[in-house]
Amino acid sequence: MINRKRLLSLGTLSMILFWPSSAWAINFSLNPVVLEINPQKQLNTQTKLVNLEGVPVAFTVEVFKWTQQNGQDVYSPTRDVLVNPVQFTLAPRGSQVIRVGLRKKPDQPELTYRIFIKEVPATLPKASAAAQGAATATSASITTVLNIGVPFYVTDASSRADLKTSALLRDGVVVLQATNQGSRREVMRNPLLQAAGKELRLDSRAVLGQSFITYVLKDLPANTRSVTLTYTDNQGKEHSETLDVQQ
Repeated sequence: MINRKRLLSLGTLSMILFWPSSAWAINFSLNPVVLEINPQKQLNTQTKLVNLEGVPVAFTVEVFKWTQQNGQDVYSPTRDVLVNPVQFTLAPRGSQVIRVGLRKKPDQPELTYRIFIKEVPATLPKASAAAQGAATATSASITTVLNIGVPFYVTDASSRADLKTSALLRDGVVVLQATNQGSRREVMRNPLLQAAGKELRLDSRAVLGQSFITYVLKDLPANTRSVTLTYTDNQGKEHSETLDVQQ
């Protein structure tokens, strides 16, 4: 379960959710924050969004196919997944169950999607020209929206992850690459990199099957010879390895 406040600017909390990144006016909770089904047992699941304060908020819901290309997340329109409802308004202290169902027969060991639950900005009442001028002279208006990206995995029980990591020098910059040669995603939680007397905390990310991700380490000098990486995987196992930087 996650319970966060809406912030003044939108940022990525982790590989799991997208939340804004500074101080909030409205509280929400979402449970669960990751959806997964075994298609041999079920084809649908659900999550629940709760408005914890006293202001109504409208949302829309969209589903995208999630792949990784050239080390980056890519989201494409899809009709594979049905969500209900696709738009709703959360009453003060109200809640909404969001139901998700697969519409196609799985054709690979794991299918990966993102369900984006996005706040619709409230329409403010029009002020007089004088009032607008006074407000502009004394303050800046910031409009923010909540945008939650919920992973949805359709996973065969026989699928397995096979993650390999490497470090290389690319155009004078050290790059950490994680390659998943398996058929199931792997997650690098709380990755920590130590090199050249520095300690770098990296974003947690998922590495989809038959894909790779990269971390560009601009804070490291080009003459870095090796890096030590530690992280926790999707099963809670801790990993630590020292990687030579490939020149």
